[in-house]
This record gives sequence, structure tokens and C-alpha cells, in this order.
Amino acid sequence: MKTGFLLPRSTVYPAIGYDFLDGCKSFLQHAGLPANIITDNIGFGLDEKEVYSKNEAMLLSHNADVVVAFVDGRCADMLQPLYTATGKILLLVNMGAHYPDILSSPSPVIEHSFNTAFNSWLTGQLAADEKNSSSIMATSYYDGGYLNVYAMVSKYQQRGGIINYNYISHFKQEDFSTATLQEYLKTNPEEKSMLCLFSGDVSHLMYKAMMELQQQRELKLYVSPMMLDETLQDVLGDDFTIKNVKGHTSWVSSLDNENNRLFKKRFTEYGGKKPGIFSLLGWETGIILEQIQKLFAEGIKGTALTEKLKSIQFDSPRGWLKIDRQTQQTYSPAYLVSVAGNFDLVIEACLENSEDERQKFYTEKPEGAASGWRNTYLCS
Repeated sequence: MKTGFLLPRSTVYPAIGYDFLDGCKSFLQHAGLPANIITDNIGFGLDEKEVYSKNEAMLLSHNADVVVAFVDGRCADMLQPLYTATGKILLLVNMGAHYPDILSSPSPVIEHSFNTAFNSWLTGQLAADEKNSSSIMATSYYDGGYLNVYAMVSKYQQRGGIINYNYISHFKQEDFSTATLQEYLKTNPEEKSMLCLFSGDVSHLMYKAMMELQQQRELKLYVSPMMLDETLQDVLGDDFTIKNVKGHTSWVSSLDNENNRLFKKRFTEYGGKKPGIFSLLGWETGIILEQIQKLFAEGIKGTALTEKLKSIQFDSPRGWLKIDRQTQQTYSPAYLVSVAGNFDLVIEACLENSEDERQKFYTEKPEGAASGWRNTYLCS
């Protein structure tokens, strides 16, 4: 089976493509599967013509059986006719910073996701359910251009919460400032809750800015999955003293299951570095590719193959991984995590059966055209 990989570029997370591909290769090596791989770079996923032409080249010039493209879910509609016509399989991989479409018919496109919008939605719900009648919404100019923010805020408001103030930071480190936020908190000391959605360098800049403020004012921070990224420990470490930080995410390295231990061991042996979110997505991509290869061997292809995949529960470092029948997006348990000193993540609860919550999430997708950034989330 020949597999084409279209890898992303990011100035915020420069190793995203390397870690993702190494994660996949480490699984294939572990499983003893031949790695017949062709790679190309798809940049920031911004140019739809380039995204289409590179997918087309993988199928027509390189004769790939499966293409793995690290781009956002919005590209699925554009690419689906190409893969339907050729009978090939497309595995879209992304952070899940959007609401997936409910499909009217089976598609040869599977979306492998970290489910960040769904986890942000759960965190907005949590903030409201913990009796925070009002909150501050804090995000960056960049992160605010994705539906993660809508998911978090809309669910919070739906449960009765009120956003009294919106703080939007610059995304560049040299322009970052919390002066307006500090001024608001000074004149509104009754505010005790913040919904926070940041990624990249701005995550640790925000945490550092909040250390003194949070202790003075006993603020509760409800944070997005990328603010629970364990690479932040390398930057914050012992300096991290903030209390009352929590949020939902799809994976933390301390998960106590056999598949997670295997992933961490094999990836570290293969790449000589610590596993993370991007290598996790790569490892799981390898797991899905293994099943696709088995189905190919049985003569099953196209939408018949993706229909078969939807009946499989994959063994994942997250615990398990399934493909939703309506959206063809992967999902897993959601973990409620708090952050202790030294930026140690503590698992507080696990939403093992998320079926009902996900169905509500799907139906709350905003209608009509939504403005926002066109590049793949975290690729800028």
C-alpha cells in the first residue's frame, strides 16, 4: 500500500510535521508494516488550489492508495469528489478546531482529529456549571479566528453564563501585553472567572502574566486543550504557581493504559524525544493505516472501506478511538484535567461515554458563513 503524506508548516510549532510523521513511522515500525511513503509539504493549508493540486498529484503522479493530509476539515468538501472518482482514501488530520459536518451519504474521507472545539465546548459548559454567572473571555487575535472560541463561549452562555469583558491579545511575543486586562480587573474586582483559549508562545506568556494577578484575585481559569499542552512545562516548570486552572482535553502523557505506555516507549526509542500531541496524532494515523491495509487485502476499497472503519474501535493511547458514523470524524474519551505546580497535569475525571454530548455539539454548529482564518489551525 502506497501512502502519500502532505505535511504542514508552522512557525508557531516548527516541529509539527516532523513529530507527526515520526509518530506514524514509529507505529509502522512497531507493527512491522512496510513504510511505502511519499511526502510533500502543504504549507499552512491556506491556498485551496495548492491543497487540491497536491492531493491530485499524489493520486495521479505517485499513484498513492491513501493520502494523509494535515489540513483543516473545511477541505473535505473540496476534496471528496476527487477521492470518490478515483476510489482512493483520504485521511484528513487536524486539531479539530471546528464543527464537523453531518454527512448525507458515505464518503471516502475520514477526518482524524484531536477534537479541540469539542473539548473547548465541554470546558465552557464546565465553567457555567460551576456557578460562574459571569466571566472574562480571553484569547489571541489568532486563536479567536477559529470556532474553538465560539464553541467555548456559546456553550457557556447557553448554560446561563454572561461574558462581561473580552480580552484579545496580540499573537506576536514582542507585541504581547495584558495592560487592558489588568485595568479591567482592577476596576472590576468582583470578576473571578476567565475562559482562556490560547496556543503557541502566547499560552506561556498568558500564564506568566496571570501568575500574580490570579493569586491576588483568586481567579479561576478555564482553559483550552493547547493551554494543557505538556510542552509548556519546559517553559514554565517550577515557576508555574497558578491555582484553579482546569479544562478538557483528549490526551495527557500520564494516562495509565497499556497503549499509552507502548506509544511513549516506542516513540521515544524511534525519535529520541518526548511524545506529544502531534506525535500522538501520527501514531494513531499509523493505527488507522494498519486497518486500511488489512481491508485492502480483503479487496475492500472506497466508501465500502470507510464504512467498515466506522465499525472498528481502535486501541489508542487515549484509551480508545472511534469514527463517528454521522461526521466520519474520530473521537475518544474526554479528560477533565487540572494543572498543579511545575505544570503537572492531574486527571480529575474522564467522560468515557461522550455520545450524547457529541450529538448536542454537532447540532449547535453555527449556521451560515463564518468568518475566520483559512489556514490550518496551529499552522501560521
